[in-house]
Amino acid sequence: MPVFKNYVGNNLDEDFKLYFWNIIESEKELSLGLKFNSVLKEKISAKKSLDHRKGILSIRQLLKKIDISNQNQYYDNFGRPSLNDGRYISFSHSKKMSGIVISDKKIGIDIEKNQAKILNISPKFLNAREKIFITNKSISQITYIWTAKEAIYKAFKVDGIIFSKQIVVDPFHENSTEGIARIFYNNQIFKFHLFFFKINNYSCTVALSLQQ
Repeated sequence: MPVFKNYVGNNLDEDFKLYFWNIIESEKELSLGLKFNSVLKEKISAKKSLDHRKGILSIRQLLKKIDISNQNQYYDNFGRPSLNDGRYISFSHSKKMSGIVISDKKIGIDIEKNQAKILNISPKFLNAREKIFITNKSISQITYIWTAKEAIYKAFKVDGIIFSKQIVVDPFHENSTEGIARIFYNNQIFKFHLFFFKINNYSCTVALSLQQ
């Protein structure tokens, strides 16, 4: 079932529309009313995981709800979603939750279920500074950092970024709703405004580019 959330930032330069879907339907139910073009068929058939297939279908249902057709949305050569009207769009899904974010500026979204296993992989994406401000190995806080870096990676659209070295998240409290992060690339620094959302047992971060 869809949960619509239209978020407007602190000023007109930071507005985006954010939509979530709580995935409680069967794969068959999620397929109802969708138009399956060759790209969608290929994406579905390539996924062995039921959760992944349902995640993709829920994204398509969200797109349908907000009147974005298969003709208006396409994937670039790297498989990243784009819109024909020039706006930026990003998708994410994890287990029973999916989301879409749309903006006139470069933007990314990532959703992840809060699970203890994030502690095992955290050394791969945390830097020394981030390890210091994390409160008592907070699963929620670490998951926010992971989703922030994933969202920035999606928005930045450059392959080969090393999360632990090139994406740095500024300190934030466990209950923060916003933050700042930077990506270091080709001797330049690119700044992103982070928006943190908690939905049931899922952490979601939206990363909005602050570059002009």
